[in-house]
Amino acid sequence: MLTSISSECTNRETGKSKSTDGRHPPDGSEKHCRPQDASGHVLGLQRRIRKEVHSLSDAEFQSFSRAANLLKEVESKCSGKTLCPEDYPNTWDSFRTFNMRCHNDEEDFLVCHRRMLYDLETSLQKISGDCDVTLPYWNPYREPGNALDSKVWNSSRFGALWGVEEKYCYDSAEDAWTDCVTDGVGADWKQGNDIHSYDCSACLNRAPELYANLLPFPVLLAAAKKDRTLEDFQSWVRGIVADVHFMVGGDMAHLPEATTDPVAFAHFGMMDLLLSLRQVYRSKAGKDELCTTCSKPTAFYNVPRSEWLGKVDAANSCIQVPASSPRACIGYGDLVLATGNRGQASLLSEGDSEESSAGAKCTRMLNTMKSSTCGVKDLLHSVVLTQRYNATSAYAACRTYWSSMDSEMGRNFMKWTRNTATKRIESCKAAVNETMKLVSFFRHDEPVGSPETKYGIKCDATLEC
Repeated sequence: MLTSISSECTNRETGKSKSTDGRHPPDGSEKHCRPQDASGHVLGLQRRIRKEVHSLSDAEFQSFSRAANLLKEVESKCSGKTLCPEDYPNTWDSFRTFNMRCHNDEEDFLVCHRRMLYDLETSLQKISGDCDVTLPYWNPYREPGNALDSKVWNSSRFGALWGVEEKYCYDSAEDAWTDCVTDGVGADWKQGNDIHSYDCSACLNRAPELYANLLPFPVLLAAAKKDRTLEDFQSWVRGIVADVHFMVGGDMAHLPEATTDPVAFAHFGMMDLLLSLRQVYRSKAGKDELCTTCSKPTAFYNVPRSEWLGKVDAANSCIQVPASSPRACIGYGDLVLATGNRGQASLLSEGDSEESSAGAKCTRMLNTMKSSTCGVKDLLHSVVLTQRYNATSAYAACRTYWSSMDSEMGRNFMKWTRNTATKRIESCKAAVNETMKLVSFFRHDEPVGSPETKYGIKCDATLEC
């Protein structure tokens, strides 16, 4: 049983002590932020509940933003080097190095990203002295018809997709001018002081794709609920995640530079949520993970993949990690509904407060379909999609993103070859074909009103699970 207790933490930014109700201070140790008694004995696991960007208050997001900027300011130990693995996990830029390592072995993909998110979150808590700082995640598939105008791009969140006229740079890979990010959590972040200001390496940049093709969320839920091996599910996820990278563009569109943009980690959080949902659905149905490669070691960490796959704690709507000796239980607001744990109502809000009644209907439908009692047949029978799937666009986005493995940085730092990129592109074809088949099982209709355009589903359907 997890207990919400806190302790005294030191806030690096203010130098003041922050009460966290009896938890061990955030120091990156085995006891990091875990509840403890007066003698310092650990009483349970740290509980981390990540919230979707739309659910976060301004104060909650600013806590994350302040911590991210503190970590970004930490200087590298490797003077003059673009990438420094030795810094991991104590600088923001070191996660750029580690993200590339998550792609050495294609079967590491989901568990490696889960560990990376855990390490980043731990570092943010440590540097801010705040055990309650968590990584926000973004579910763009919740608003596939509105992703470019999402609240995510507000100045109080991740900053605008488009910069200002005098803040631009030339992206040699894209052979195009792109926009430097000037507001939000990554405002004016630089990648080096000795680089020409017109080189995109000098700033965090974005080049949004206006015709991005995102799937409505029910399609992803159907894929997560499908009975198959973890490896098969993972291959599908690898094939569909490129859509968001392609949509944001700039640094996000190139794998070696993707984590330069803080929104990359919000996207990775969505990937981890999909894995968590799959685990919860299988656990509630009494099914095992169906993982044939989980006993093999994860690159860089050299521990079995099963360690960071973790284990489901349905009572607390979270995943305990690492599996053999858990230190924390990682949860998401969406997992509350998946586990049927409605007692945690404060985590359920994912809609905007100003939503119309029609929008509220869509939100209720989206919440209902997350439940583990809602099967694939229920989704196919009751949900009507209003957004069409463009297979050509989806494949182009996937191919473009994974082709960036065959880049100068990929070849020189990771020793990736053209064959490495080719293998990933092959998974794009398989993922697009599977998605086309899955989408074809849903009924389609034209949207009526802005909510049905935004959410990609008919809001007046009845879904009972």
